[in-house]
Amino acid sequence: MTRGKGSGSLSQRADGLWQASIELGTGPDGKRKRWVGRSKTYDGAQAKMRAAIVEYETKGSVSSKTLTVAAWLDRWLTDIVKPTTKPRTYDWYSTKVNSDISPRIGKVLLAALTPDQVRKMLKDIAKDGRVSTARGAHRTLRAALNAAMADGYVMRNVASLITPPASTAKEREVLSLDEAKKVLAATDRYAVRWALALFTGARQGESLGLGWDRVNLADETLDISWQLQRLKFAHGCNLDSHGEPKKETTCGKTRAGSCPKRFFNFNPDFEYRILHGGIILSRPKTNKGTRIIPMPPALTAMLKRHRLATMHEPNPHNLVWHEETGTPVDPSNDTERWDAVLKSVGVKDVPLHNARHTTATLLMSLKVDPMIIKAILGHSEVTTTQGYMHVDLSLAREAMGRLGGELS
Repeated sequence: MTRGKGSGSLSQRADGLWQASIELGTGPDGKRKRWVGRSKTYDGAQAKMRAAIVEYETKGSVSSKTLTVAAWLDRWLTDIVKPTTKPRTYDWYSTKVNSDISPRIGKVLLAALTPDQVRKMLKDIAKDGRVSTARGAHRTLRAALNAAMADGYVMRNVASLITPPASTAKEREVLSLDEAKKVLAATDRYAVRWALALFTGARQGESLGLGWDRVNLADETLDISWQLQRLKFAHGCNLDSHGEPKKETTCGKTRAGSCPKRFFNFNPDFEYRILHGGIILSRPKTNKGTRIIPMPPALTAMLKRHRLATMHEPNPHNLVWHEETGTPVDPSNDTERWDAVLKSVGVKDVPLHNARHTTATLLMSLKVDPMIIKAILGHSEVTTTQGYMHVDLSLAREAMGRLGGELS
């Protein structure tokens, strides 16, 4: 049953703290608002809740003077980040909050947070070379404080006043033309998988999620708008009255994937299909992620041979690449196979994601227009089918044909 405005509840978190919350109805943006307070004791949390209820009933709002950084970050993740981002983005922000930010400055009152405290936090995180982690924490806190400003809880964003630690620019390692040819010449069940990566620059999820129904061998085009992902389950043994997971669990299982009532706690508008266990197929919220790319004739020929060679195998999900048993290819197994094929042909160890950079580098060496390269690789500036209204598909096809000639 949904609680009404001004009603409160108490619950004990996994860390032993008692948490009080009050429903504040919906804000101007239509999103559910609530006040959260914490105490080491039940009586302390109850006292905070009663005081907040009185303040809400008399003033119509609850002061942010008792709102801590940790309480706001929890609310921000639940009410703002989760409804508007993909699961992996939410997980990324959640990790930054729970592992890096809240343990260091979570007890600080939100309205009293200073630039010096943020600076000290980033310096602490950046120890032992964790500069990229510190930059991620800064990006997360800055976004959360922007939302706090919009809701009127703080007057300024102190994170925006701080310059994050400088990242060390690293040159992305790529395969040379000769090395890419060695990989393509390898006799391997997944040889055409590596060909797709090197010919088109498709991301791992886009490649593994490719279905035969989105391969047009006649027109020599691919629709790689769906992605295969392995995502985390949420515990289903600890849902509150709103269907949201609480911190504490009751099933006794550490891993959410082992919970008898496990489920995917995704946004209602996140479109996905469960394939096997935690492996799903997802696609973008809008057409901005739709990508139709041309194939060079060499890749088309390889795909035709691959289809004939595997058509006798079980394939319930109609995927281009699958295990011999018919199950989807797990991304971790895909990465291991890439590492193995590089080693088998005597090529330097280059991360699988860098196959995209190899494609971009080779296209640039062929003097292909940067706008066409962006359209092929799906960079944000021209990621969409609308992008092909400005970058004609025939130009992209010509570029892919030249790349196919080089790699072949």
